[in-house]
Amino acid sequence: MRIVLQHGDSWLEVKGLHKIESTSRKRGSSRRKRSSMYSIVAENVKKPSVKKYRYKQEVRVPATQISKFITRVFRHNSNVLVLIEAIDDEHYLAKIYSTSKREIEKATRLITSVLEKITKPRGREEEEE
Repeated sequence: MRIVLQHGDSWLEVKGLHKIESTSRKRGSSRRKRSSMYSIVAENVKKPSVKKYRYKQEVRVPATQISKFITRVFRHNSNVLVLIEAIDDEHYLAKIYSTSKREIEKATRLITSVLEKITKPRGREEEEE
């Protein structure tokens, strides 16, 4: 997926992810690597034109989860453009653009499932009815 994030007056296109690994030390000389998080590599670009895209969907993303959202969505291959804009201090708006209806439905399902996973509280199981 092509992801472009608005940051102030500039637009940043996500180009890649780098895994940040931390090394923890136990007693003795053995070391263990723990995978912690990803850093986002982005390039400053002009605002992309959305004229060629026929279909559009919008999804709200909590500001506290925006980095995790970008890293999870970026890993999936698709011919979809995702523009992310801040709407207030607490939320971003992810606008999903596509040329085909099938692709936008697939991307919207993927994005909503990613949001459900990252916003679900830890340690709590869903109650069965």
